[in-house]
Amino acid sequence: MHDEVANALRSGKPSLSELDKLPILEAILREGLRVFSAIPFLEPRQVPAGGRVLNNYFLPEFVFSSLISVLTIKTTVGIQAYTLHHDESIFPDANTFNPDRWLEADEETVKIMNRSFWAFGSGQRGCIAEYLAWLEMKIAVAMLYDRFRTEIYSGFKDEEMELDDQISSIVPISRRCMLIFKSWD
Repeated sequence: MHDEVANALRSGKPSLSELDKLPILEAILREGLRVFSAIPFLEPRQVPAGGRVLNNYFLPEFVFSSLISVLTIKTTVGIQAYTLHHDESIFPDANTFNPDRWLEADEETVKIMNRSFWAFGSGQRGCIAEYLAWLEMKIAVAMLYDRFRTEIYSGFKDEEMELDDQISSIVPISRRCMLIFKSWD
């Protein structure tokens, strides 16, 4: 990634279009957001009028509806980005951080992975600032790795990076990530 970023930054500050043309940077960010989904919430959706069939199972529009009262409880379904991002049928060896999966896959597989990438939600309930977030991540990571390389602290154990669900976000179980930053000079 350093070589890719260094080439883009040769002329000083990269343009937004230059940052969008860095496939290794894009793959690393996508894979990081896929493996370590930040928000563990369900993305709830109400079943539309008439109900729907999902995997040969009928989901009714209403769980409860009373003719006497105005009380109606709609059927709600949901999925977490984490669950979708760790589906082995879409992302083989899903628990492994492997940015190459985005670079080496054929075009159809990349389409399927992109449709299943939900780091920012999708549709009407998708993150309104998704493109701003991508831009900020690309700038921050490009600038950081243009100046530094990182190494994992020698005493750090893989188990310390196991995910711990904190209801509102997911963090490493050790609450730390020990990296050493070294200048390229």
